[in-house]
Amino acid sequence: MLTPSEAWGVLRNADLICDVSTAKAAVERVAKEITAALADKFPLVISVMGGGVVFTGQLLPMLRFPLEFDYLHATRYRGATAGGEIEWKV
Repeated sequence: MLTPSEAWGVLRNADLICDVSTAKAAVERVAKEITAALADKFPLVISVMGGGVVFTGQLLPMLRFPLEFDYLHATRYRGATAGGEIEWKV
């Protein structure tokens, strides 16, 4: 687990690989594609917690059809920089 100081260091040294407008346009495109494929269904949308939470939070309001939502949480890292066995948390 990072300390707040270490997290600030990561942010200060990070390279921007995708600006906000490009990322938003990509989420909008995905939402349109999902809507085209599933608008007449009643899908279960599952978010993978951790990495998927921000994307899911942006995507769900753009899906203008009935759906069910749930999530799962798994980890392989447990604070390490290399993954190991999958641990299912939720």
